[in-house]
Amino acid sequence: MKVLKKIVVFYLILSEGFANAQEHSSAPRITPITPKIGLYTRFQGLYVYNPTEAHHERSFLSVRTGLSIKNYQFGIGADANWYGPFKVFKENVGVFVRTQLY
Repeated sequence: MKVLKKIVVFYLILSEGFANAQEHSSAPRITPITPKIGLYTRFQGLYVYNPTEAHHERSFLSVRTGLSIKNYQFGIGADANWYGPFKVFKENVGVFVRTQLY
């Protein structure tokens, strides 16, 4: 039988006017530019700390910005990831395409 370690997880998604982030935690921000086109933005972060071993486990920051047309969003994005107690860094920058299925 494997015993799971205790860890502390901090997860934050900021959207829709930062004051009520918990209520809107799964919704990105889409600001209308014209009646058919909107500005799509998303900021998402995660921090995991292991108090039992007193070190950082994993964290990431994800940023997206682009355009929204109907149920499709596309643009540029960047991800920054840190792993382990020495915070090994890996990044990824590129384009994204997203759709809403419901």
